[in-house]
Amino acid sequence: MTPREIAYALNKEGIPPPRGTNWTSSTINGNKKRHHGIILNELYAGVVVWNRVRMMKDPDTGRRISRANPPEEWKRAEAPRLSIVAKGMFDAAQRRKADCSREAPERQRKAKFLLSGLLKCGCCDGGLSMKDRDHGRIRIHCSTMREAGTCENRKVFYMDEIEKAALSGLEQHLKAPHLLKEFARAYQEERERLSGEKLRRRGQIESQLGQLQRAIDRLWADYESERVPVDIAGPRLKDMQAHKVALQAELALQPEVEKTVGLHPAALRHYKEQVTCLRSVFGEGVTPNTQEAADSIRSLVAQVTVHPRQDGFSIELRGPLAMLMGGPRTSIRICVSPRRGERW
Repeated sequence: MTPREIAYALNKEGIPPPRGTNWTSSTINGNKKRHHGIILNELYAGVVVWNRVRMMKDPDTGRRISRANPPEEWKRAEAPRLSIVAKGMFDAAQRRKADCSREAPERQRKAKFLLSGLLKCGCCDGGLSMKDRDHGRIRIHCSTMREAGTCENRKVFYMDEIEKAALSGLEQHLKAPHLLKEFARAYQEERERLSGEKLRRRGQIESQLGQLQRAIDRLWADYESERVPVDIAGPRLKDMQAHKVALQAELALQPEVEKTVGLHPAALRHYKEQVTCLRSVFGEGVTPNTQEAADSIRSLVAQVTVHPRQDGFSIELRGPLAMLMGGPRTSIRICVSPRRGERW
């Protein structure tokens, strides 16, 4: 059986996956680069592997993300007591997987589309991936439906129609005067929110430092008046002093609170200039001449959710509008129904 057939069978039988809600072929196949997945997991053969990834902080979102370490930096330790698969069977599975693995042609060509990696199914929130080509036109469908069989969305979409609808929605909304006004308002609110958060945290630290200093002064006074012996006062004073130093260090790392100001007219001019540049790709798709503009569009769009309809589809775009000027991550939400001509 193929990994996809195995995943279908496990989902149909209601067997719980290692994590998440559904089995997919990738749960079984895993990731060659990170050695994730059932087949590649050396723990089943009694070998513990660690240091495969390192954690980093995304400077844009502040979230921790993982990055794969090169295989030569991985650490291994034999743990026969954890083995549930014979070593010979595990090695045979690795040889079989290596024989069946090949680089996909589309990855060899490194083909890029305007919305690659951004498309989501409106029924299950899974990804949309390429199905085939129809007279040169790329068709896409729900990956969860294909890999796990748990999504009911079996509709097939043409990529160029979705791109056209997305570009049309962006063009109409980015040049709308009311959106520019809304952007300025949202920008101001975000600046005020960030400023308020900084102010609150500084106030919390300063309050804690004041309380701690008063406690230190009281304990020292008790020690001087011989109400507290040195064997009790000494360790407590040492702990409180260490806590004080830590709070002072945290306070020093707090950024200065910025003065909240309105959106400068120069920033609005920059916004309009960027929208004008983006128009060069509308209606043309991605070509060598419009690659730069297409990259700008991809920086604006974080997700495109495609909802199937009887008469076609509707799409919902989400993304950080403020990327046009490098400001706070103010979001925009656009809905487009290309078959009915509805936009809101």
